[in-house]
Amino acid sequence: EILLPKYEAKLNDYIELIKKINDDGFSILKYEDMILDFPKWYRDLCEKLELDFEKAETIQNKLAENFNPVKCEDPLKHKRKMIPGDYKHKLTTSTIDEINNRLSSQLEFFGYPL
Repeated sequence: EILLPKYEAKLNDYIELIKKINDDGFSILKYEDMILDFPKWYRDLCEKLELDFEKAETIQNKLAENFNPVKCEDPLKHKRKMIPGDYKHKLTTSTIDEINNRLSSQLEFFGYPL
C-alpha cells in the first residue's frame, strides 16, 4: 500500500521519458528474457548496439554463467531465486490483483500480459 504509489509514479516517469525519446534506436531489454534465454537476449543486445555477435560471443559465454537460476533460494543474497514470476509464490492473489489493476496501463506499455 505504501510502495505501490511510489512504484506507479516511477513507472510513469519512465514511460514519459521513453515517449520523449521516441527513437527507433531505443529498445527495452527485459530481465525475464535475460534470465530465461540469455543467448537470445545477448544477441538482441549486440544487434541494438551494432556489435559483431561472433566477436562478442566470447564475452557472452563468460557472462552467461552469471545468469543461470540458482539451485536453492537464499533470501540474504543478491541472487535469490532468479526465476521470473516467483512473486506468484510470495504474494497473495488479492495483492497480485491489486498490483495488476493499479498498474495495468504501465504493465501493458512494457508488454506484460495481465
